[in-house]
Amino acid sequence: RYIDYINIDNRRSRLDLESGAIRIDSTTIPFGRGALASGDTIVALQDNALWVCDGLKNSRIPLPDSMQDFLGEYLLFSGRDSLYVGLRNAIYIFDLRKLSWTTKLMRTGGQPLFDIKMRKMNKDKSGHLYFSTFNTGLVKMYPRNEGFAYIGEPATDKLFIKCVRVSESQNLVLAGTIQQGLYLFDTNGVVKRHILKFPDGLEHRYISSILKISETRYIIMARQAFELNTDNGTYQLRILPGFNPLWLTYYDYPIEDTIHHRFFIFNHLGILEVNPDDPIAFHHYPKIVFSASSSTVQMGEQYVISRHNELIYYDQALNS
Repeated sequence: RYIDYINIDNRRSRLDLESGAIRIDSTTIPFGRGALASGDTIVALQDNALWVCDGLKNSRIPLPDSMQDFLGEYLLFSGRDSLYVGLRNAIYIFDLRKLSWTTKLMRTGGQPLFDIKMRKMNKDKSGHLYFSTFNTGLVKMYPRNEGFAYIGEPATDKLFIKCVRVSESQNLVLAGTIQQGLYLFDTNGVVKRHILKFPDGLEHRYISSILKISETRYIIMARQAFELNTDNGTYQLRILPGFNPLWLTYYDYPIEDTIHHRFFIFNHLGILEVNPDDPIAFHHYPKIVFSASSSTVQMGEQYVISRHNELIYYDQALNS
């Protein structure tokens, strides 16, 4: 068992999961940003080309338009054959088997997609794509149509959305903003509710992160922590006891372990475990786990943190 990845020097590397040995392929040229691996394929962007390695051969495919350098770390696999690629003028769909560009999706609510500065892409089970942006709020993309739809773009002020969770069964999109609290939309972009004043009587304009406990239960992390229950079409909020706002940072990465029913926030201050049904809902483990720019993922019984040039594995006892 092994993992292919791109190391800090932008070289293709392989980590043997049994021995821990790392092999670096120095024969390949360095990659630009956006490299990622899925199954048997690694994809990366190099200046004005897309590089694809399927384990047998390397292919370099020019970008579909000139001078459309990469917008950021926004590659998203859709199944084994398709890849969403965010460039400056559009989002493109790339066929990994035919090694060709198939679709260009470039308009959002009648406006060009140019320079919207995407933050993150999320795809639901229906194939719809959601991505939040720096300056145009939350966007939902319908891959079967040539277009997008803004979700919750006010007439006078565009939303700066930091975190998103989607519940298909409840037809609900939760969007935590930087300055305007929590928005609840349906999946067509209709605002169901705007929550700015919370049960503690205060306005919480900055939402740090959202944990999805189930299709109807969410933990909203702000200066205070709240549980939101959306069962039966209601929106019931309650304060969760034992929370300290000093445990959070701007870079809070959630892990939702539905197998063991455990929920965490990882950041450079430590690990915050959330137990919404316990009398004291939070336990903070002051471990320095990573710096500001990082990511987290669950692999079976372990939680994996990536930072710069290393991976840190935590077991169920949170020992690294």
